[in-house]
This record gives sequence, C-alpha cells and structure tokens, in this order.
Amino acid sequence: MHGFNQGHQTIRDVIIDSKPDIFLLQEHWLTPENLCKFDENFPSYICVGSSAMGSRLETGVLRGRPFGGTAVLVNRRFQNCIKIVCTAERYTIIIIGDLLVVDVYFPCVGVVDRFCICEDIINNLLIWMSKYPDRKLILGGDFNTDLEDENNTITALLKQFIRDNCLKRCDDNRINRQFTYFNEALNCGSCIDYFLASANVATSQFSVLDPNFNLSDHFPIAVKCVCATNTDVSDNSCDNVTEFTINQLRWDYAHLDLYKDLTDGYLQNVICELDAIDLVTDDLIAYQEIERVYNLIVQILSNCADSTIPNIKHNVFKFWWDQELTTLKQQSIASCKIWKDSGKTKIWTNISEL
Repeated sequence: MHGFNQGHQTIRDVIIDSKPDIFLLQEHWLTPENLCKFDENFPSYICVGSSAMGSRLETGVLRGRPFGGTAVLVNRRFQNCIKIVCTAERYTIIIIGDLLVVDVYFPCVGVVDRFCICEDIINNLLIWMSKYPDRKLILGGDFNTDLEDENNTITALLKQFIRDNCLKRCDDNRINRQFTYFNEALNCGSCIDYFLASANVATSQFSVLDPNFNLSDHFPIAVKCVCATNTDVSDNSCDNVTEFTINQLRWDYAHLDLYKDLTDGYLQNVICELDAIDLVTDDLIAYQEIERVYNLIVQILSNCADSTIPNIKHNVFKFWWDQELTTLKQQSIASCKIWKDSGKTKIWTNISEL
C-alpha cells in the first residue's frame, strides 16, 4: 500500500473496477489505534490485520516515518465463512471455507538479520499450516525477492519452502513477465510480489493491475481461485452492517420546474387547512392541528424531492471539492492514459498533449 493514506484510493478504484472478494495488503503503516480506518472506509469488507508500530510506540514518542503492517479485507458476504487464525507484524492468516489464506510481507534488502527474519516467518507459517492439514493454501504478498534469481539466498530459501510443501506459483507466464515493482527514480523494476497455492487449488486469471491512481511503487496483482464453503454466502455484502445514511439533495441536477409544479399542487390544500386552524378556539386542539399540518408539509416536500431531485450520501464529495477539481481529475486521468500508451516515457516531446 505504501501507507494507508496513499493506498486507500487505489483499493477503492480496484473495488469499483473488479469487486474482488479478498484483499491481501502489506505496508499500511497504521498504528494499532488506527486500524479502524479500514472499517470506516470500506464498510462492505471485514478487516483482519495487525500493526508493526506497536512495539515502537511502546518505547516512547514516535520518530521517523511509519512502517510495516499486514491486513486482509474480506467481503462481508463471506462473514459466516471466516475464521481468524493469526495476526502478526509480517503475516496475517485466516480461514475462508476450505482455504487457508496467508498474507505475508518478507523483509527487503538492507534489513538487519534479513535471512533470519525470513526463516522465522517460514517456520511460523509451517507451524500454522500443520495445524490445518485439511485446508488448501493460498499465500500471497510482498516477497521482496525475485523467485527467478538463482543466486539469491532468500530466493533459495523460498523455493525450498515451495518444493517441500508442494506449492505452485500462480503467475503462469514467466517468459513475458510484468514488473510488480518499479522505481521511477532509478528507472528499474522487478517481480517480487507473488501468489502461491496448493497443487489442488484451481487458480486462473493471474494479472498485474495498473490503476490510474497508484502512489505505491508496487503494482497490485490479482488471481482467481475456487473456494468451497459449508455455509451460505450472503448476496447482500452489508446484511449485518449498521449504517446511518444521511443523504443530501443535488439541487444542481434537480428538475426545478417539475418540483415547483408538484409542490404548488399539493400545498394548495394545506393552505385551506391552515385557514381552518385560525378558527379553532381550543389551544390543545390547535396545537395538535399545527403539528399535523407541519408533518404533512414535511412529507409533501420530501415526496416531491424524491421524485424530482437526485440525492447522494452526504460524504461522497469532500467539502472542498468543486467543478474545477473534477475537471482537473479528468484531465489527470487522460494524461496518465496517454503516458502509459507511450510506454511511460520520461521525456515528453509534445507537452500540449498532456
């Protein structure tokens, strides 16, 4: 993710484009107290994860940039099929149906005792895998090493793990591989993000995604697999989600003439009722009549608005968003597409095309 603040928009775009059932996320950089941001921003998904910042915060004031953390997002229609197995700084393990799903984040080059950390991660994974021998394995994440590099000790360690557990790689096309990591400053890339699966797991459609908004130096990868469940999967991903929805009217898209005609017609009868209230001498009856007419006016206005004025959730747009920013966003997306179609060149000869 390269941080939650930078990566959550990419997640949102992927949800809109392909609606995946599960996300395996690394490097969200959130503290334990802020893990709730996943629930707040993605209410249709259940979040299971951990922070890598806990031990650092326990030692005193946080210095330097945040780091690490893993999380798994699961569509709520699978909420009856989930079992949390383990959450740790560098891996998160859950069970969904007959699958043991592992989200892992191996250390990168330069980390102190990198090989020992990788060994420790693998040994812990083996322990958990041995506790669920009847489950098929899906393991994905940031391996921080190229599995085609024959001269790398970390690669050799991971390949041994793959062979010993009869796992398969899900990236079928290894000849024309797409980079999953690219450093713009150094102009170099590599394949360091992978999905592994048990030999008896049916997988297909592995792909490296290239969203328009991606502030991370990693590209998301995706794979399709078959999962068998013993419980019904809900068609409504938010059956048990309690939400208080507040809508706002989009008067800029309203049929104002129709709204005026409807309210004029219905409110004419209310005027007659208001005149009748003036003739009431009993204060209690007058109070009740005023309340009744007030509720009637609110109902008329609401019904007319529902028929003629579009409405949206109040937090769809940021309070500072305006038409100029919408135009700039559309221009940015168009420029990004032109740049990608040109091979992501670093030198643009015709700047006016952007």
